[in-house]
Amino acid sequence: MSQPTKIARRLFLAGAAAPLLARAARAQPGAPLRIVVPFTAGGLTDLLARRVADGMSRNLGVPVIVDNRPGAAGIPAILSLRGVPADGNTLYMTYLGPHAANASLYASLPYDPVKDFTPVGAVADSPLTLCVTPGMAARNLAELIAYAKANPGRLNFASVGNGSPSHLALELFKLQAGVNIVHVPYRGTAQVAPDLLTGVVDGYFDPAATATPNLQSGQIRAFGVASDKRLPQFPSVPTMAEAGLDFRFSTWFGLVAAGQVPAARRDELNAGLNRIVGAPDFAAWCEGLSLRPLPGSAEDFRRFMAEETDRLGRVVRSANIRLE
Repeated sequence: MSQPTKIARRLFLAGAAAPLLARAARAQPGAPLRIVVPFTAGGLTDLLARRVADGMSRNLGVPVIVDNRPGAAGIPAILSLRGVPADGNTLYMTYLGPHAANASLYASLPYDPVKDFTPVGAVADSPLTLCVTPGMAARNLAELIAYAKANPGRLNFASVGNGSPSHLALELFKLQAGVNIVHVPYRGTAQVAPDLLTGVVDGYFDPAATATPNLQSGQIRAFGVASDKRLPQFPSVPTMAEAGLDFRFSTWFGLVAAGQVPAARRDELNAGLNRIVGAPDFAAWCEGLSLRPLPGSAEDFRRFMAEETDRLGRVVRSANIRLE
């Protein structure tokens, strides 16, 4: 075989093999994704992250690792992201604090909630429920407000810490209802529940996800849920609007990517996320945890976080809350 013929044959074989090699390359798994969770394993945020990780692994065809990095207000987890490539492979399961309230709660943040991240999409939320001790004399929200106005400073409401969703909800409630209720910060829900049951504290704005067991057992009462419609988990509890106050508040969760990720990659991640969040099995799973799925675009989530930052900022400034 002549040299030109040998070269031509090699070129032909290379050309024939090119489509096969290209298909093989596409079939190789891509770089794994990492979802950083600012809480310990086993909590609600972690459960959501692991459900999303499992779905995104299937939808995008890559391994997805959940990396728990607990710490105050989600900040240590955010600081761990410094220096990672802005390629969409490192995600952060954010919530009301890091990408809304923290901007006003802290005089100086060691990160920029907007410039340091790319919104991928919302995941779910849990409306807060106004829960009261079983011995509360008031029988509904209207009577509670009337009592609080007639007895300023006599009622005390718990929260799971200064600047927490339950604290911010209380301050917003006080502002809208025009009442003076004493704030009692606790370290966590596990510490609040016994004191609410025994009347050490009079009330607590509890996310529906954690309030459901006590409400369904009848151990505590609820005067209203801070959502636009009643929740299927406890249909007898009116919305706050039905009970006489236009009040909406939820603790929410969503995914952001570290750095300014290219739009095409952002949209790919958002599509993978929405295939999970918009699926009937995810809706059923969320209902079991008193959560509501929040499918939508990356732009929807960006706009929502900006609105929450503004809304919660007004509450923080009105109540003069500051964290160090």
